[in-house]
Amino acid sequence: MGPIKYGRGELATCGCELFIAGVPFLVASRKISTTLGRNPGQSPRKSLANPLSSVSLTPMRITTPHRIAWSTAFLVALLSLPALRAQSSPPVDPKSVPVIDGGIGPCSADFTITDATGAAVYDAKIRVHIAYGFLYLRKLDLEVGTNADGKARFTGLPDRTKQGLFFRASEGGRDGSAFVDRAKTCKADLTIPLEKKSQ
Repeated sequence: MGPIKYGRGELATCGCELFIAGVPFLVASRKISTTLGRNPGQSPRKSLANPLSSVSLTPMRITTPHRIAWSTAFLVALLSLPALRAQSSPPVDPKSVPVIDGGIGPCSADFTITDATGAAVYDAKIRVHIAYGFLYLRKLDLEVGTNADGKARFTGLPDRTKQGLFFRASEGGRDGSAFVDRAKTCKADLTIPLEKKSQ
């Protein structure tokens, strides 16, 4: 910016950038020179000049790269929260009995899954397909895995079904099944031995 006439003096301004702790500032300095004289025709008596008579620092607006850096840091911190929660969550007890709730009735079924020798099978998957409701048009599929003792439990099963409940258990290349007639029992306790699938 060029000098600006101000009475008998001149006001000169200049602008430059200064970075303090990574933050950009706009530096504006003003140099005021004033010429004093008794009359306009006389030579000047004194000249006052101070190039640092006025200096100001004005924070500049954050540019697009700065916005991107802050947004990236915020996004990384946000995405790291689930990992921190997972690390702080307690490990699953292999002895606790897994339970799945169907939420469609008062009945339940407890299972123990074994191999051909009667030993408990860990993480065997037990599945059931349920038809219920008006004209048994509503469908629900449930699945649960066994604990280290081969145990698992279904709750919230309906007390009325079209043809009872057929449970299928499997682990690796072995499987087994069990049938529950809801007309006879609402609280079933079953053991399913797993055998190798026939070729």
